[in-house]
Amino acid sequence: MTKFADAFSAGMEEVRKSWGWLLALGILLIALGVVCVGTAKTATTVSILVFGWILLFSGVAWFVGAFQA
Repeated sequence: MTKFADAFSAGMEEVRKSWGWLLALGILLIALGVVCVGTAKTATTVSILVFGWILLFSGVAWFVGAFQA
């Protein structure tokens, strides 16, 4: 077997071991998706706020990095 096939089979074994967690995560994501579709205004507001905070922290990190350079 090739290295890729070995890595793929090892990865598949990890997926088989933790299928319960993956199933639970999938169900949770589906439920959150349904809630977001049901309350589109709230989901939009939250996503805008989260994206804004990410941009703010990223900007501060770039600003600090610029002065360290």
